[in-house]
Order: sequence, then structure tokens, then C-alpha cells
Amino acid sequence: MLTIIATLFVIGLLVFVHEGGHFLAAKAVGIRVWEFALGFGPRIFSFKGKQTRYSIRALPLGGFVALAGMDQPPESEEALSEDHPENFQSRPLWQRFMVIAAGPVMNLVLAVFLFALYFNQIGVTTSPVQEVLPDSPAQRAGIQVGDILVGTDPNTPLTSEQLVWTISRSANRTFRLYFLRDGKMESRLVTPQAQSDGRGLLGITFGGVGKVFRLGGWRSIRQGWHYNNLMIQMVVQALGKMFRGTGIREMTGPVGMFKVVGEVAPHGILPLLALAAMISTNLGLFNLIPLPVLDGGWLLFLVIEGVRGKPLKPEQQGLAQLVGIALLLALTVLVTFQDLVRLKLF
Repeated sequence: MLTIIATLFVIGLLVFVHEGGHFLAAKAVGIRVWEFALGFGPRIFSFKGKQTRYSIRALPLGGFVALAGMDQPPESEEALSEDHPENFQSRPLWQRFMVIAAGPVMNLVLAVFLFALYFNQIGVTTSPVQEVLPDSPAQRAGIQVGDILVGTDPNTPLTSEQLVWTISRSANRTFRLYFLRDGKMESRLVTPQAQSDGRGLLGITFGGVGKVFRLGGWRSIRQGWHYNNLMIQMVVQALGKMFRGTGIREMTGPVGMFKVVGEVAPHGILPLLALAAMISTNLGLFNLIPLPVLDGGWLLFLVIEGVRGKPLKPEQQGLAQLVGIALLLALTVLVTFQDLVRLKLF
């Protein structure tokens, strides 16, 4: 039951913020919103505002914002003509682009906020060096066992994940590494050595708890921003592998997410919010993939319209969306099958 409640909380939060982005952007530029809905299927609760109906629907697996000019109006409303100022299609290209992009952008903003909240309450735990390999870049730079690694900026401590990623992405590039030695902040210039796969290797192992840095409000926001940038880089790398056909096995679908939420939820609200932040980053970037039916597909249509000077024909958009739906369904089936295999349920 805890897993179900936690999963619905995470999904509801991410969907509310995503669709809220579309909603607020549409309202800001004067586009009429027919409905703001959480969930799909039959309505179980709703009320009508001045122009918009707000509803909760039976299947809590998503949501939508119905815009005039993009979606059919409710039965009691009449469709707006294409030249009506509140019709999506009548608005300038940049406004339509902003409305579509606002959903994924709000997911990324939410992730920064949740990471900031997490680090404000938990702090950043830095790790001591446990081993320095002989004749390694770390040994040549003077790094010693027991040094507590801080990061590339003495005022912005890095988590172990951030530090590993920084080293891995800095092959043959020199940067200054800060650390605590006998309670004093010191630094050395280090140059990770490139491996055969292109990753950088410093020649150290580290882990455990060295020092916990407590962060105030502004420093928490900075840390949330930096940590979310790490998540973005990791997700972009994973998406690149997916398009090359080498990373599909690493992807997780709804079943896998349900399992992970169930493992994290018993540890409290803060770890659950951190997980929600990671999922929010994934959701935001995934929605920017230029695949019809995703926000990225609509943005692609708008870019094509800007280049051509006129939109694609409805039948062309419809065909592209059918292809997009087929690809998305195929991907969903594949990752769900992989999740079931991992759980030994298939």
C-alpha cells in the first residue's frame, strides 16, 4: 500500500507540474484552456472555472491540458475559429513554441527545486580517499589516502556521483581538485588519464563519510542546479545510447519505476523527493525528443513551420503522429518486458 501511495504521489506531482507549465504559459499569452486534467478516463471530480474545467480522472497515469485550436472543446462549448485570438493556431510562432516547451522546462525546474530541498536538509556528504594507485595521475599530483575530496570548487562540495562523473568526463584535461587534509582545505592540479573507452581515470578509490557540508538556502539552490546538470548529462548520454541501439537494455519503464519507488519510500519523504527529482529530469528530457505525440514532436512541427513559412498539412501531421504513437508503444512494450524479466515475473 505504501508503494502504491508513494507512486501515485510521485506521478501526480510530476504530471501536475508538467501540465501546469503548459497551462500557465497558455494563460499568459491568452490561449483558451478547455480543461486541466490529472489522469485519464472518466471524471471522478471536476469543477468549472471562468473558462477552464479542472478535473481529476479515474486513471492516475498522466494528465493533459486541452487547448483551443489543438483539442476538441467540451460538448457545451463551441470551437473557436482559427483566427480567434484565443485559438492556439492564431498565436505567433514564439508563443506557441513557449506553450509547448513550458511542460518539459517545468519538470527541469521542479528537479532543481527538489534537489535543493534535499541537500538543504541532508547536506552534501564528501568522501575520503581509500586507495591511491601507484604511478597514477592522483599519486603524481600528490593526492594521499585519507584526503577528503571536496570537488572543483571549495565553496560547492560535490557528491560522490558528481565527482566520479567529473573525473570520467575530464580525460586528459587538467582541473584543480580541492580536498581537506588534516582539517585544512588544499588543492592540486590533476589530469585524469584517458582510458580505451574515452573515460578519465585518476587512479583513486574513495567512499564512505568524510565530512558532511551543511548548506544554506542559496548554496542549496546552487547544489540543486549543479546536481540536476549532472542528471541532465547522464540522461542525454543514456538517450544517445538508446538512439544508437546500445542502451535500450538499461532503460526502465513504469513497472521498474514502481519497484524503485517501493524500495525508496520506506526511507522517508526526502529520499522519495530526491527520486522524484531524478524522474522529473528524465521525464522533461524524454518529452523533448522530437518524436510526434511528445512535446518535442510538436516543437519540431513548429520549427518546420518557421523554416517553411507555413505549417505542415493536417494529414502530414496526422501521419507523423501515427508513426510516433507506434514507436512509443513499441518502446513502452519493450521496456516493460525488460522490467518484468528483471523482476523474474516473465
